[in-house]
Amino acid sequence: MGTAFSQIETFETEEAGATTFTMGGFNFTTTGDLMIEVHSGWGCESDAFLGTGTGNGGSSGSFGSIKGTPIPDYLVIFKLSTISPWCAFVSNNDGFTAATGGDVIFTGTTFGGETIADTFNVVPNYPVMTYDEITFSSGKWTGTWLTELEVSIDSTVFNINYLALDNIVFEDIAIILGVSNIQEEKIKIYPNPTVGEIEIIGIDDFIDDFEVKIIDAFGRVVREQSLYNQKIDISDLPDGIYYISIYSHNQQIIRRIIKH
Repeated sequence: MGTAFSQIETFETEEAGATTFTMGGFNFTTTGDLMIEVHSGWGCESDAFLGTGTGNGGSSGSFGSIKGTPIPDYLVIFKLSTISPWCAFVSNNDGFTAATGGDVIFTGTTFGGETIADTFNVVPNYPVMTYDEITFSSGKWTGTWLTELEVSIDSTVFNINYLALDNIVFEDIAIILGVSNIQEEKIKIYPNPTVGEIEIIGIDDFIDDFEVKIIDAFGRVVREQSLYNQKIDISDLPDGIYYISIYSHNQQIIRRIIKH
């Protein structure tokens, strides 16, 4: 896994209309209506920001998402800063004037495939283009690796149809092997589900000198250990979904296990 230090993205080096940006040396892609916009004086500090397309007819439901651009055999994962605030702006007039306020939902997909979400009431300085600040300070985001962050509104609420974000901050960015170079189909985890002890069958046929990490559903490493007779005991961990990562010499296997 390769990591980068905390990064803030102001979008000043990106072109208007782009659906990609670079942060900490890693490439990210936006989906849905989210794109780079450049309007004089409209950014949180200058002219560029991430918006849903001024004058495009407005959005409802999901505005789109931010995710790491895949690298062959790798996934780009990231953590949100729980300290530094993001700039956020909402409009009920397709971006031309500020709304008096509106609820924006941020939904993260974790490394383990689970979802976590928070709703922020964004209140700009109506009616001018002045940003509110939001901070992902809830404990659910702390130390949690994400593969994607979706931004949406409740489709039953029609008080906003436009969103702009700026000065977004990631606490950390990393790459992790997403596709193994090992013949994974010959490696079995048994039993799965398990009440505690699991055995990794077939591992000696392909790799040696390996290290093992147990990762929870939020992407947090809860244990690092070596294998003894190809067995691992997780009976002391809480019930739930975990991932076992076996790494050796630039090769990696990731397997999903259930503890109950």
